Amino acid sequence: MIKSLQIITEDNIMRILPFLSSRIQSIYNQTKLALSYGSMEFRTMHRGHLLNRLQSISIVMLFLYAYYVYADFVLYTKTGTPGFRHTLALIHLSGFVLSACYLALYRFIHSKPAFLTSKWAETLILISCSLYLLMGAVASLNSQQLTGNVDAYIMITIGVSVVLPIHPVKFLAVLCVNHTFFLYSLSFVNKDAQLLMSKQINTTVTAFVAFMIVLVMYSYQKQNHYSKVQLEKQSEQFRKFFEVNPFPLILTTLEQGKIKLINDKAVEFFQLRDVNSRDRNARFLYKHAEERAAIVEELKLKGSIKNVHVEGKIGPDYKWVLVNYELVDYDHERCILAGITDITELKKLESELTIHASTDTLTGVLNRRKGIELLEAEMQESSLTICFIDINNLKLVNDSYGHAEGDDMIRTVCRIIQAKLDTNDTLFRYGGDEFILLFVNKSVGEVEAIWQKALHAFEIYNAAGVKPYPITFSYGLQRYEKDMKLSAEELVRLADEAMYEHKSEFKKRQT
Repeated sequence: MIKSLQIITEDNIMRILPFLSSRIQSIYNQTKLALSYGSMEFRTMHRGHLLNRLQSISIVMLFLYAYYVYADFVLYTKTGTPGFRHTLALIHLSGFVLSACYLALYRFIHSKPAFLTSKWAETLILISCSLYLLMGAVASLNSQQLTGNVDAYIMITIGVSVVLPIHPVKFLAVLCVNHTFFLYSLSFVNKDAQLLMSKQINTTVTAFVAFMIVLVMYSYQKQNHYSKVQLEKQSEQFRKFFEVNPFPLILTTLEQGKIKLINDKAVEFFQLRDVNSRDRNARFLYKHAEERAAIVEELKLKGSIKNVHVEGKIGPDYKWVLVNYELVDYDHERCILAGITDITELKKLESELTIHASTDTLTGVLNRRKGIELLEAEMQESSLTICFIDINNLKLVNDSYGHAEGDDMIRTVCRIIQAKLDTNDTLFRYGGDEFILLFVNKSVGEVEAIWQKALHAFEIYNAAGVKPYPITFSYGLQRYEKDMKLSAEELVRLADEAMYEHKSEFKKRQT
């Protein structure tokens, strides 16, 4: 019994280890990203963001100062010592002066892009952050005379970390200096040893939490910036494809039908030269509003509609055209991509739209969306086996030989595998260096035979020394029968888990 439990425990540990390893690697990558300085474009954007926040803080501080004057000279007149009241008034006055000076300076710097790229902007932000933290420490030390709490220090430290997430390393340096000063000064104003220890522990935990907040927020802002840059690049590539496409294309919003993009071929085809077509609704594509509503509903269900006969408006008249519709995401909005052609060019347009929508540009195999669609369709009708493939050491090849060589490595893997497949077997790219093989209506023995041929082909290729590095990959096979109650996502996950077990063995052999 004990031995059985031990085996189960070890098996569970082996399953959990790859997941833990991936999570640790993810946390490490996020921390590494946060601690790096990033591109000049990001630093400039981030500085401008922080300077705007400082402006908002300064405006709020000026409005609050009226209340602070009332508190200093009315509420506290009969409370606390004169030293407490004078220090508190001085802190509030310092905040007012700091805010007023910053707003006066902001008028001259906010409209000068050159200032954001200089180190003066970073220095100004760092000084402001340091002064706010110092004010929090001094205010809390002063409050020891009246209330004995450290609320001001905790609130301002957390507030600064949320509102001004500067670079984590610089924030940590400022925080350490300020916190050291605070702890040292606190020991002089608080003589109760137990209470002092409690306050020191609480404020130290606060400082640590503040640093973690800055680390997370700075990392998030950097990732968000890079994601936006990448999205803009993809949108630009899409727009270029849109403009150079030799066929009429129109991209409209799903719900309202507003035109987002329209290429010159479509403008010419629909004779829209006399109007600002980019501000128009795409109702000229349909003779009746009900016709568009039916297409929208079908698109929501299917995602694409091919070869639809539409009576569209061309010039002053309505004429029949053939349209292919695709539901796509563009500029954070669901849109309809409509490709219009006449009868003679229908086949050519269908082919180009299909390739664009379903093929991975790097490898020539099906992309993830089309591959998953095919997998879901086959699961409704057939028994099948999938193989989850993850290329080993792609990052090492990219770092050692360049990304062009890494891309060629991916293409080579696809080329060798496809050469060993039957015509009804499908390979599609799941993402990055991950691929899925789909074997339909084949027995386990047939799948194993085909897969062994592919593995043997890689052994021959590596032995020939074509590349200065071996091409290997980890894989996991998963069988599916029609009576199984599994979704495509669950089936892929099971194959992925089997792959990770294989990859774990591969990593053990490397170490």
